Amino acid sequence: MSSNDQQTMQELESLLSFENENEKLELEAELLHLKFVGVIEELMEQEGITKAELAERLSTSKSYITQLFTGDKLFNIKTLVKLQRALNFNFKVDADRKKPFFEVVECTKFRKRFGLDLGRSEEDSKYPLGEMRSRQIA
Repeated sequence: MSSNDQQTMQELESLLSFENENEKLELEAELLHLKFVGVIEELMEQEGITKAELAERLSTSKSYITQLFTGDKLFNIKTLVKLQRALNFNFKVDADRKKPFFEVVECTKFRKRFGLDLGRSEEDSKYPLGEMRSRQIA
């Protein structure tokens, strides 16, 4: 494993270690947020809608949309409803029992922001907990 890959793995491991329960809660909230961002990005791409157009449809600023997409601000329920209206879709809500796996969120902005575009396949994006340290990056 190259030193760059080792550094990336160390950074990923540090993201998954928590000093307290609140840090863990914040990370889980950000990951859930990024799932929504991924869906919204895909819908925008399909419809050819820019962030500026989305901001206009939501009657908000472009900077607020950017903050949502970079994860600097998290969605609230009212914003999600506005997004459904603006993009003419409905979120499907489903609940699964928690599995002991960490799953990479497919969100281009998140991967680019944290330099995580490591070219993994979908199957490689799941790690049993506790095996993260021994996982090799091709």
